[in-house]
Amino acid sequence: MTVEFRVGRMEDLPALMALDAATPQMAHWSEQEYRAALDGSSPVQRQVIVFQQHDTVNGFIVLKLVAGVAEIENLVVDAQWRRSGYGRNLVDNAIGWAAIVGAERIQLEVRESNHAARALYAAAGFQQVGRRKAYYSAPPEDAILLDRRVPPAAE
Repeated sequence: MTVEFRVGRMEDLPALMALDAATPQMAHWSEQEYRAALDGSSPVQRQVIVFQQHDTVNGFIVLKLVAGVAEIENLVVDAQWRRSGYGRNLVDNAIGWAAIVGAERIQLEVRESNHAARALYAAAGFQQVGRRKAYYSAPPEDAILLDRRVPPAAE
């Protein structure tokens, strides 16, 4: 089985949109938002990392950097690949990217009811630092704010 983690490219856009649409518990992005993250036209520094097997994109993570803080904006793994370590590998890649770009912290919001994601982030060293009441819609739900320190990039 050939598995690769790499920087996202414009030709990945249809796969990202399909994975987004197939994941009901996430806050969905528009095609324009994904396009801007992939083509570099976003007003903030963003990175998309994809996980693929052979030529099929099976997951991705979208990150941004603002004022020295990295944020995980989206993390999606195709349902058939969940609980196989690929989500954790995407998170580890995100932490590595954050170190390379000089971020001191990496943060994210997650639905309160998304226990699998919360366990994944806890295992990766994230800690709850806050809550945003009714942050999500469809259905309305609180967001749990998570944060962790980013280790310095290896010399």
